[in-house]
Amino acid sequence: RDIGVTGVQTCALPISGKTIQIVGAAEDLDRLTSPASCDLVFSRLVLMYVRVRPVLDSMVAALRLGGILWIQVDPPWILFRQLFNANDSWRKRAWTLLAMLNLPICVLTGRQLSISSRGRINNRHNPAYLPLWWWRKELRRRGLKDFRTFPANSLVFCARK
Repeated sequence: RDIGVTGVQTCALPISGKTIQIVGAAEDLDRLTSPASCDLVFSRLVLMYVRVRPVLDSMVAALRLGGILWIQVDPPWILFRQLFNANDSWRKRAWTLLAMLNLPICVLTGRQLSISSRGRINNRHNPAYLPLWWWRKELRRRGLKDFRTFPANSLVFCARK
């Protein structure tokens, strides 16, 4: 089965050869898949906008033993570029400031500040742009190994359960 979560940004590929597409929110991954049923869970640019730890827990739970978690997120330094982009609205800059504030809060406490505001995809926003060392630590804490990074303008990495 192919499972697309939050559009094409997150998907899980369970073990069976059958192809079924299910679309839903990243926060609902644990309801969309059975535990230990996926060979691959792929997330592209979605983990910066959700409550990271619960979604990461769901992604790892969906992986079978030996399964691969593949993630792409933007690095924290991109927030400085966004903050000083003259073409961005004040609303976007305020959102960027929330993401900058969430960085130390999430790293130190594991929690994220969030705001309610109507958006394109979500009504609740939890921006968090976390550093590579944080991802490595969190994946290791969840029992994943073989952490690998790939060259890109964003942070691209994978690990195996």
